[in-house]
Amino acid sequence: MASLETIVPLVVEAVCGATGGLAFGHWVNSASLGRGINALAGAVGGLLLTWLVARTPWVDRLVGGAAASDAALTPSLVIGVGVAGLLGGALFTLALALLRKSAGTWDV
Repeated sequence: MASLETIVPLVVEAVCGATGGLAFGHWVNSASLGRGINALAGAVGGLLLTWLVARTPWVDRLVGGAAASDAALTPSLVIGVGVAGLLGGALFTLALALLRKSAGTWDV
């Protein structure tokens, strides 16, 4: 069974990622995929970027061992995964919007 130290960072990553996706869709209206898809893409992007950051040398300390099962739940860990989730959500939503544009289904 998953512990609190594992569940809380995952929830923070997903929620912050969804917020990043929604913010991107709000600020760049012409590239918005719709609120639901922006939020879903953002949540996936938040999880993906945080996973990538946790495996990148010299940057992994920003998420403070989010992938380790024995990691302590500290404020710096929560802030690190939150920022990575937020950026990942916005970037993944941007990537999907650019893919939609290159596929020729851009509705302006």
